[in-house]
Amino acid sequence: YYAGSFYKEIDFGKQKLYAQNGADIFLAEYDQNGNFLTAQSFSGEDDQVLNDLACDDEGTVYLTGFFNNNIRFDDVMFESDGKKDAFIAAYNESGFQWADRIGGFYSDQGKSLFVKGNKVWLAGTFAGKFDVHTSKLESTGVTDAFVSCYNSEGKQLWGICTSRAIHNGEGRILNFTSTHQWRRHFICCCVG
Repeated sequence: YYAGSFYKEIDFGKQKLYAQNGADIFLAEYDQNGNFLTAQSFSGEDDQVLNDLACDDEGTVYLTGFFNNNIRFDDVMFESDGKKDAFIAAYNESGFQWADRIGGFYSDQGKSLFVKGNKVWLAGTFAGKFDVHTSKLESTGVTDAFVSCYNSEGKQLWGICTSRAIHNGEGRILNFTSTHQWRRHFICCCVG
């Protein structure tokens, strides 16, 4: 897979995509020999920006970033609660699988993804009060970092946030380890 954000148009040789308003997101699929297969775009009324993608062993690709106003993933349309909201979306060779909107009134972004087994970890930034479905978070600084965990079917399992006041938190998953003896998972988020 090859993905990113684009303005106006992007040409894959055999297919062109056209941005609707501002920046749109594209997802292109290639075969194992590097031959282009297909591409699609995700658009809305304003900018949509891709910050990261990750793939699992089954061939599902996960996307994260942010959108202003709204964004459409196939037949699913999300409206932002505020300035910009984070998203996570999953696609495989069959097409769209699931998507989720995460956000509050201020600026929220999905920044980083990590996939292991049947779990997907999403890290990002948020400001103010922030709903991660089953978790209600509140930033203690201007911008704080969050981590949310999903299963591969799109069910949000939990969400946590940083607890110190910072000016500019960066939610990035830097390291992941698992110890079979204790069955613990450690996620390191870079803050500041």
